[in-house]
Amino acid sequence: MNRLSHLLEMWDTSQQLRLNPLDRLTFAIASSHRLGKWLARRGVEKVNVRFQESGRTFVLPLRLNGVDGALAHDIFVNRPYDISSEAGDIRTILDLGGNVGFGTLLFHAYFPSASIATVEPLPSNMQLLQQTVALNHIPATLFEAAVGVEDGRVEVRVADDPTASSITPGVETKRSITAQQISVPSIMKKMGWRHIDLLKIDIEGYEKTLFSSGNDWLRHVGLIVGEAHAHVQYYFEDVVRDLAPFGFRVTLKRADPEFGLVVFIARRPTSAAKALRAS
Repeated sequence: MNRLSHLLEMWDTSQQLRLNPLDRLTFAIASSHRLGKWLARRGVEKVNVRFQESGRTFVLPLRLNGVDGALAHDIFVNRPYDISSEAGDIRTILDLGGNVGFGTLLFHAYFPSASIATVEPLPSNMQLLQQTVALNHIPATLFEAAVGVEDGRVEVRVADDPTASSITPGVETKRSITAQQISVPSIMKKMGWRHIDLLKIDIEGYEKTLFSSGNDWLRHVGLIVGEAHAHVQYYFEDVVRDLAPFGFRVTLKRADPEFGLVVFIARRPTSAAKALRAS
């Protein structure tokens, strides 16, 4: 995508987010990598824009990296995690791969009374995630960690694109950081949860390991929405295979061959979901 078409797409996104004229311009500038670098040299690190979601006004903090605006477009316009019409009673939400918190914000807009735990290993993303949560008064507990099958320390490979870093990244990286690793059972224990009503997973390939190894915790999950990534040879059929033993029915929500991923929803039968909440 060339710079002009990218700017036009971001301008269209700003309209769909129902931004006011000034915030619309701010959003478009923040979404331009070249203009963002120009502003960064002048001491501007981020901007805030106000937008409408589910009848409420929220604040989006955006870094001037040309990426956060595109992420906002995906989360709030493409809506890969839109499960509001079918989710039922959601009280606990685990957001794995929180990035800068736009998914967490969307879930809070849908389910304002839900308790949310958000997991993100990169300090640079965590800094903006904290601002997203604070600016919008989201009752979320943040874990600066990478999710894993066990607790400990792990090497996270850091990509230039802040949405692509992972334990198993899909792009070549030049550096890495050592991060805390935490398992889903440990998160549940720290949160005081007996079950997870909604699990969102976007962890750039590590879902293959998480769903296939040490995965008994999946018995305590009601609904899953997430991504499977081709760069680790993990496809829709593999998700179906790994989740079927736990009673999930998996459907394809979106396929994106350009980036080698699929978005899926995994549901339990209504009777099983009610039994989970009652346990």
